[in-house]
Amino acid sequence: MSQKVEEQGNTLKSQGAALSTLDNRVGSVESGVSANSKAITGLQSTVTQQDKTLSSQSESITTLNNSLSDIQKQPEQFAG
Repeated sequence: MSQKVEEQGNTLKSQGAALSTLDNRVGSVESGVSANSKAITGLQSTVTQQDKTLSSQSESITTLNNSLSDIQKQPEQFAG
């Protein structure tokens, strides 16, 4: 009987060690996911800022094109 109890004790120790190992691995994965999430958020912020910059530049180019078009339509007003 004591041998049976000892075997069960060893099995429980082994399972406890396996659970601890699994818990550590899950913790590592969670840390990696958190780091990836932060990196993605930073990338999204950068892309959003670049999008705003490109939109602003596009508006400036459109304004310039409109101004040049106006100049071409009315050359006598701008002749010196």
